[in-house]
Amino acid sequence: MCSNAVAEFAKWSLKQMSDTEIRENPSNIKSLLRRIESNSNHPDPFKRLSSVLCLSKILMVVREFDALIDRFCLEIARCVLSSLKQCHNSFEFSQDVIENCSELLQQIQKLIISKADILFKEN
Repeated sequence: MCSNAVAEFAKWSLKQMSDTEIRENPSNIKSLLRRIESNSNHPDPFKRLSSVLCLSKILMVVREFDALIDRFCLEIARCVLSSLKQCHNSFEFSQDVIENCSELLQQIQKLIISKADILFKEN
């Protein structure tokens, strides 16, 4: 699946939802992340790479909505770390995955630091 298409689907999905629906039940984004998450643990490094690239595009969409940052930011970080963990076993084909994971983790770190007040609020 092309990561740009995933990002477009996420954007389109959020445009169809009201602010209340985004806060209370962003089911399309949740479902999309679950599907991508299944590839983040896959033994094939190319599937893990596609997962990380898709998560990177989705993070760009999610960071526009505070409610989605609160709900999905740490989950995306967990998926990226899971992909990175899988690289330990087969390093020869995993270099691209490692590089993309480190870039995405830096983006997530910046987002967490800038939006820490949202993440510290009680739900």
